[in-house]
Amino acid sequence: MKKIIKLLFIVCFSLVTISCSSAGEKFVTSFLGEKLFNLTEEEKFANKMKSYKLDAVIKTTKGDMKVYLYPEAAPKLVANFVFLAQNNYYDNLKFHRVSVNNIIQSGDRAGDGTGTPGYLLNDEFSFLKFDRAGMLAMANAGKNTNGSQIFITLQKAEEYNNDYSIIGNLKDRNDLSIARLIRQEDSILDIEISGYNVNEFLGNFDKEVKEWTEKLKATGYEVK
Repeated sequence: MKKIIKLLFIVCFSLVTISCSSAGEKFVTSFLGEKLFNLTEEEKFANKMKSYKLDAVIKTTKGDMKVYLYPEAAPKLVANFVFLAQNNYYDNLKFHRVSVNNIIQSGDRAGDGTGTPGYLLNDEFSFLKFDRAGMLAMANAGKNTNGSQIFITLQKAEEYNNDYSIIGNLKDRNDLSIARLIRQEDSILDIEISGYNVNEFLGNFDKEVKEWTEKLKATGYEVK
């Protein structure tokens, strides 16, 4: 019996810690393939971003849509989305663009697809792809022109890969069903952000938040 238990322990341990070699350096990964040691600064930052486990609830006139956010994939763009949501920027904004079975788009206070929060942000492309319906992404007018406008895909849209930065996705089919009910007369009522210490998350972007606040105020918008 003791030999069997010892054997099981060895097998389990070998699954949990698998030695690998990369660029002449050994590191340890979990059985899920996650690198555990000798992380680069970028990998450490991505892990920190992931640890906040950010979610959003986009409340609309047709119902609530629950969203997973991915700051590990698009840190500054997710931080910007959280910043704007916490300042009620999206409240009562219409879905100014609705393409049935394609996308729904909102986040424009100008109402005609030209509005920005007073600043533009660079693209952040990642492992996330438009390989299924329900992806939440930043709308833009070309390379590195992300502002406040967001859209949700209603079907797979791989032609958008490397053109639009993904910041999240809808959680389940019920959320996608709500998205597919949206029409141009509908509005976002509010966006609620939750996770592990959201304020601490934004603290990683103090410089950016200060800049966004100043530029948003310059447009005449009242910031909290």
